[in-house]
Amino acid sequence: MFEARSIQEYKYRQSNKNLNRKETYLKEHIYVFFLRSEYNRSKYVVTIKEYANGLLTIDFYRKVSTSNKFRILSNEFKFGYLGATILDIMRDIQERSKVNTFGILASNLLSEDKNENNKRFRVYVEVLRRKVDGDKYQVLGSDTFSTIFVIPLERKKEEKEIIISYGNIFKETS
Repeated sequence: MFEARSIQEYKYRQSNKNLNRKETYLKEHIYVFFLRSEYNRSKYVVTIKEYANGLLTIDFYRKVSTSNKFRILSNEFKFGYLGATILDIMRDIQERSKVNTFGILASNLLSEDKNENNKRFRVYVEVLRRKVDGDKYQVLGSDTFSTIFVIPLERKKEEKEIIISYGNIFKETS
């Protein structure tokens, strides 16, 4: 599905320590990249938050002026480029932070009433299952809350604790 040539050039912008303490993350890492089409250029922002116990969350969105930035579709039909770039950013942050456990909350679209088993969840979990190395990671999904977990096999014994921790993290960010 994703080829190396699909990866867009991205920039690691900055890393911030959590100073406001409204959320429990330790650090926030920010990446940006652009997707170009024949008619425009869209900026995408990827925010990866690092939590205690070696947990990461990943959020990404197209830079637009709306409070629903996580819930809209770009209609650019560039998911291959977007997905390949996000996966490469996940690889990059693992090298930078030495943390390799991810949690993703798949936001529902504006046309969806609730976050249960939403369209993004179904797509993201399937893509991750196909693209993440099954010899090193397991990809778990909870359709009840549309949450996805990429857990290294070496942390298999901690699976329940990891999922509970992510539940608390997602509660504070919702």
